[in-house]
Amino acid sequence: MLSELDAASQSFDASKATYGSADLIYGGNTTQWKKFAWSLMMRLGMRLTKVDLTTAQTWVTKAITGGVITADADIAKMPYGASGQKINQNPLALDLWNNDYIVKMEIRIRKAAIPGRMDRFPQAYNDPRLPVISVVWVSGQTDTVAAHQKGMSPDLVNTKPANFITYSEPNPATLLLLGSPKLIFTVAESDFLLAEAALRGWYSGATASALYQGGIQAAMRQWAINRR
Repeated sequence: MLSELDAASQSFDASKATYGSADLIYGGNTTQWKKFAWSLMMRLGMRLTKVDLTTAQTWVTKAITGGVITADADIAKMPYGASGQKINQNPLALDLWNNDYIVKMEIRIRKAAIPGRMDRFPQAYNDPRLPVISVVWVSGQTDTVAAHQKGMSPDLVNTKPANFITYSEPNPATLLLLGSPKLIFTVAESDFLLAEAALRGWYSGATASALYQGGIQAAMRQWAINRR
């Protein structure tokens, strides 16, 4: 797989014809495809660290030299449509709707509401993702205020509490958005892999700490991309 990625990255030629708009990921942009190929090489190379450290270093440094994804504009993502045939909708969001919100909605309360442990953690640490991933419904309207979010006890399995409607549910504008893209390779993953490479002395473009912080920030920004 590493050799094939190497050959693929070398074969991209911007002067040759592309699939244009039929290329759903990059619209025929060969420069971005190269970055994607190098990024996948970095991912695969890093997975060899506990098997063959020397080989891992060779491929990871080769990928970094080639040029991996470091900008949000280069994120590899598959677009989906919010309407029309279900095959064209985001499969992860569609699965949530079909299995947790349409079929036996009143019975499957453990899946419909956000578990308490997941909900308390972001509040305790002022996690900015909380109002993005969860909502409470008030008079048919979504309330995303962090302080208003409430997680359901993990002890509740098949018993519906009387105040069921007061618990947080996944945000329909993000987690349940049928037209949101599926992220294939992101800046966050790239930054975290580069941080490990920096720790191992394979990359000197930035400190491991700065790259790790950058990965966290990039992961936060991904929620804005999921709204598209």
